[in-house]
Amino acid sequence: MADKSYDRIFIFSQEQMDLKKRVEGNRCKFGTVVVNGSKKTYTDIVKNMSRVQYGDAKVIIQGDIRKIKYFPPAGEELEV
Repeated sequence: MADKSYDRIFIFSQEQMDLKKRVEGNRCKFGTVVVNGSKKTYTDIVKNMSRVQYGDAKVIIQGDIRKIKYFPPAGEELEV
């Protein structure tokens, strides 16, 4: 049986991105995740989609966070 405690979902939400830009202005930074060799911007990392507050949120990639190559926004390192 696989250990699900490391499962994460990288999501992108334009609504979340716009809100963060309005609040933080030019200081706003977003993370990137590598998907099939291409870097994609993500706005959040969640364990469960039912906890996502934004209706336009789309899954970019999901799986064991230890096996996913990602770059969090500067100063926001993720604790597994």
